[in-house]
Amino acid sequence: MKLQLLSLSLLLSSVTFAQSPTPVGWHTHIDVGGHYKIDYPDGWQILSKGNALVITSPGGPEERGVFGITQKAEGSTIQESIDKEFSDPEHSPDLQRAPAKLAGLPATKVWGSKKGDANIRMVEYYIQNDKHPYYILFQAPHAATATYSPIFNTMIGSMQFLHP
Repeated sequence: MKLQLLSLSLLLSSVTFAQSPTPVGWHTHIDVGGHYKIDYPDGWQILSKGNALVITSPGGPEERGVFGITQKAEGSTIQESIDKEFSDPEHSPDLQRAPAKLAGLPATKVWGSKKGDANIRMVEYYIQNDKHPYYILFQAPHAATATYSPIFNTMIGSMQFLHP
């Protein structure tokens, strides 16, 4: 029995778990600067400008899911950005934050209703990749949270930073 457990332990310790492949019907977007890549569903539209990327689902603004990422300016810290958001007197009263992991890196997750539009649920991640701070946003109508949450979770699970 001990020999079988030892053999199983050695076998499992030599297994390398790869990132899951791009889901069928999804596409991979690689940042023009080569800093990151992310998978997104077929039918979603990409708008890229400079360091900013926005990917939107089909549908009108009142039903649309939105993903966005931008590289923040060097010199600005993640903590300063988070503190600024929470100190804004007009921030949503249900705004919360917690430590998180994104692409294997420590991050801060902020979530709640969108400032100025309580019908929109937003989830933000603040993450530092070497010298580059990033702001990542997912938002969708509260009524569509059950529809968009699995999509956003798949997108965030696919995210990889390619260069520090």
